[in-house]
Amino acid sequence: MHRNQLLTLLETYKITEPIDEVLKRHLFDFVKIYPNCFARDCLSGHVTGSAVVINPEKTHILLMHHKKLGFWMQFGGHSDNDSDTLNVAKRELVEESGIKEANLFLNNIFDIDIHSYPQKGDEPEHLHYDVRFLFETPLDTVINRQEAEVNEIKWVALPEALKLDGFYGHRLIRKIEILKP
Repeated sequence: MHRNQLLTLLETYKITEPIDEVLKRHLFDFVKIYPNCFARDCLSGHVTGSAVVINPEKTHILLMHHKKLGFWMQFGGHSDNDSDTLNVAKRELVEESGIKEANLFLNNIFDIDIHSYPQKGDEPEHLHYDVRFLFETPLDTVINRQEAEVNEIKWVALPEALKLDGFYGHRLIRKIEILKP
Protein backbone atom coordinates (compact mmCIF):
# COMPACT_ATOMS: atom_id res chain seq x y z
CA MET A 1 0.00 0.00 0.00
CA HIS A 2 1.37 3.34 -1.07
CA ARG A 3 1.43 5.88 1.79
CA ASN A 4 3.30 8.71 0.07
CA GLN A 5 0.18 10.28 -1.43
CA LEU A 6 -1.37 10.84 2.00
CA LEU A 7 1.93 11.95 3.52
CA THR A 8 2.26 14.55 0.73
CA LEU A 9 -1.28 15.83 1.37
CA LEU A 10 -0.48 16.14 5.06
CA GLU A 11 2.53 18.35 4.30
CA THR A 12 0.25 20.96 2.73
CA TYR A 13 -2.73 20.55 5.09
CA LYS A 14 -3.88 24.02 6.20
CA ILE A 15 -3.86 24.45 9.96
CA THR A 16 -6.76 26.62 11.17
CA GLU A 17 -6.97 25.59 14.85
CA PRO A 18 -4.28 24.54 17.35
CA ILE A 19 -5.68 20.97 17.52
CA ASP A 20 -5.13 20.61 13.77
CA GLU A 21 -1.36 20.51 14.24
CA VAL A 22 -1.66 17.79 16.91
CA LEU A 23 -4.00 15.65 14.80
CA LYS A 24 -1.82 16.12 11.71
CA ARG A 25 1.29 14.96 13.61
CA HIS A 26 -0.50 11.91 15.07
CA LEU A 27 -1.84 10.89 11.65
CA PHE A 28 1.54 11.48 9.99
CA ASP A 29 3.31 9.34 12.58
CA PHE A 30 0.68 6.60 12.37
CA VAL A 31 0.95 6.39 8.57
CA LYS A 32 4.77 6.31 8.73
CA ILE A 33 4.83 3.55 11.39
CA TYR A 34 2.14 1.21 10.02
CA PRO A 35 2.59 0.01 6.41
CA ASN A 36 -0.91 -1.53 6.59
CA CYS A 37 -2.55 1.68 7.90
CA PHE A 38 -5.30 1.52 5.23
CA ALA A 39 -6.39 -2.02 6.17
CA ARG A 40 -9.04 -3.05 8.66
CA ASP A 41 -6.70 -5.71 9.99
CA CYS A 42 -4.46 -2.97 11.39
CA LEU A 43 -6.13 -3.42 14.76
CA SER A 44 -4.59 -0.48 16.58
CA GLY A 45 -6.40 1.72 14.08
CA HIS A 46 -6.71 2.52 10.41
CA VAL A 47 -7.13 5.41 8.00
CA THR A 48 -10.68 6.21 6.95
CA GLY A 49 -11.99 8.74 4.42
CA SER A 50 -14.91 11.13 4.75
CA ALA A 51 -16.85 13.56 2.58
CA VAL A 52 -18.11 16.74 4.20
CA VAL A 53 -20.82 18.11 1.89
CA ILE A 54 -22.02 21.72 1.86
CA ASN A 55 -24.14 23.79 -0.47
CA PRO A 56 -22.37 26.41 -2.68
CA GLU A 57 -23.61 29.24 -0.45
CA LYS A 58 -21.98 27.52 2.54
CA THR A 59 -25.12 27.84 4.66
CA HIS A 60 -26.00 24.13 5.01
CA ILE A 61 -24.24 20.82 5.61
CA LEU A 62 -25.57 17.48 4.38
CA LEU A 63 -25.59 14.93 7.20
CA MET A 64 -26.64 11.34 7.61
CA HIS A 65 -27.97 9.58 10.67
CA HIS A 66 -25.91 6.39 10.97
CA LYS A 67 -27.94 3.30 11.91
CA LYS A 68 -25.30 1.41 13.87
CA LEU A 69 -23.69 4.39 15.58
CA GLY A 70 -26.95 6.21 16.24
CA PHE A 71 -25.83 9.77 15.56
CA TRP A 72 -25.58 12.42 12.84
CA MET A 73 -22.35 12.59 10.89
CA GLN A 74 -20.70 13.24 7.55
CA PHE A 75 -20.38 10.48 4.93
CA GLY A 76 -17.38 8.20 5.27
CA GLY A 77 -15.91 4.84 5.97
CA HIS A 78 -13.05 2.38 5.81
CA SER A 79 -10.30 2.63 3.22
CA ASP A 80 -10.33 -1.14 2.66
CA ASN A 81 -6.72 -1.05 1.43
CA ASP A 82 -7.27 1.97 -0.85
CA SER A 83 -4.44 4.39 -0.11
CA ASP A 84 -6.17 7.20 -2.06
CA THR A 85 -8.16 8.80 0.77
CA LEU A 86 -9.92 11.21 -1.59
CA ASN A 87 -11.13 8.22 -3.59
CA VAL A 88 -12.36 6.62 -0.36
CA ALA A 89 -14.30 9.78 0.55
CA LYS A 90 -15.91 9.93 -2.92
CA ARG A 91 -16.77 6.23 -2.84
CA GLU A 92 -18.41 6.51 0.57
CA LEU A 93 -20.39 9.59 -0.49
CA VAL A 94 -21.78 7.73 -3.52
CA GLU A 95 -22.46 4.52 -1.55
CA GLU A 96 -24.23 6.21 1.35
CA SER A 97 -26.08 9.04 -0.41
CA GLY A 98 -26.21 8.17 -4.10
CA ILE A 99 -24.68 11.59 -4.90
CA LYS A 100 -22.26 11.27 -7.82
CA GLU A 101 -21.92 14.88 -8.91
CA ALA A 102 -20.55 16.70 -5.86
CA ASN A 103 -17.65 19.03 -6.61
CA LEU A 104 -14.45 18.89 -4.61
CA PHE A 105 -14.19 22.32 -2.96
CA LEU A 106 -10.57 22.18 -1.82
CA ASN A 107 -7.82 20.28 -3.56
CA ASN A 108 -6.50 19.05 -0.24
CA ILE A 109 -7.55 17.68 3.13
CA PHE A 110 -10.23 19.82 4.81
CA ASP A 111 -10.06 18.27 8.26
CA ILE A 112 -8.53 15.43 10.24
CA ASP A 113 -10.19 13.66 13.12
CA ILE A 114 -8.94 10.80 15.27
CA HIS A 115 -11.64 9.04 17.23
CA SER A 116 -12.35 5.74 18.89
CA TYR A 117 -14.60 3.28 17.07
CA PRO A 118 -16.52 0.85 19.31
CA GLN A 119 -16.03 -2.91 19.31
CA LYS A 120 -18.10 -4.60 16.61
CA GLY A 121 -18.28 -8.38 16.54
CA ASP A 122 -14.77 -9.82 16.63
CA GLU A 123 -13.25 -6.45 15.82
CA PRO A 124 -11.94 -4.75 18.99
CA GLU A 125 -12.36 -1.08 19.77
CA HIS A 126 -9.81 0.83 17.71
CA LEU A 127 -8.95 4.28 16.36
CA HIS A 128 -10.14 5.77 13.10
CA TYR A 129 -7.71 8.24 11.58
CA ASP A 130 -10.31 10.08 9.54
CA VAL A 131 -9.19 12.18 6.57
CA ARG A 132 -11.97 14.54 5.51
CA PHE A 133 -12.48 16.30 2.19
CA LEU A 134 -14.92 19.12 1.45
CA PHE A 135 -17.46 18.84 -1.38
CA GLU A 136 -20.18 21.15 -2.71
CA THR A 137 -23.52 20.30 -4.25
CA PRO A 138 -26.80 22.26 -4.56
CA LEU A 139 -29.58 21.86 -2.00
CA ASP A 140 -31.83 20.30 -4.66
CA THR A 141 -29.41 17.45 -5.42
CA VAL A 142 -31.19 14.10 -5.66
CA ILE A 143 -30.34 11.86 -2.71
CA ASN A 144 -30.79 8.07 -2.60
CA ARG A 145 -29.77 6.90 0.84
CA GLN A 146 -28.29 3.48 1.45
CA GLU A 147 -30.89 1.89 3.70
CA ALA A 148 -28.51 -0.70 5.21
CA GLU A 149 -26.38 1.90 7.03
CA VAL A 150 -28.32 5.16 6.91
CA ASN A 151 -31.54 6.05 8.76
CA GLU A 152 -31.93 9.48 7.22
CA ILE A 153 -30.08 12.13 5.20
CA LYS A 154 -30.91 15.80 5.43
CA TRP A 155 -29.59 19.28 4.78
CA VAL A 156 -29.08 21.15 8.04
CA ALA A 157 -28.39 24.87 8.46
CA LEU A 158 -24.94 25.24 9.99
CA PRO A 159 -26.14 26.68 13.34
CA GLU A 160 -28.79 23.95 13.61
CA ALA A 161 -26.23 21.18 13.03
CA LEU A 162 -24.61 22.10 16.32
CA LYS A 163 -27.87 21.22 18.11
CA LEU A 164 -28.28 17.71 16.67
CA ASP A 165 -28.04 14.84 19.16
CA GLY A 166 -24.68 13.16 18.91
CA PHE A 167 -23.25 15.43 16.18
CA TYR A 168 -19.59 15.86 17.00
CA GLY A 169 -18.62 18.03 14.03
CA HIS A 170 -18.37 21.38 15.78
CA ARG A 171 -14.87 21.91 14.39
CA LEU A 172 -16.20 21.19 10.88
CA ILE A 173 -18.84 23.88 11.26
CA ARG A 174 -16.23 26.42 12.44
CA LYS A 175 -14.05 25.59 9.44
CA ILE A 176 -16.96 25.96 7.01
CA GLU A 177 -17.87 29.33 8.59
CA ILE A 178 -14.33 30.55 7.86
CA LEU A 179 -14.91 29.89 4.14
CA LYS A 180 -17.91 32.23 3.91
CA PRO A 181 -17.24 35.52 2.09
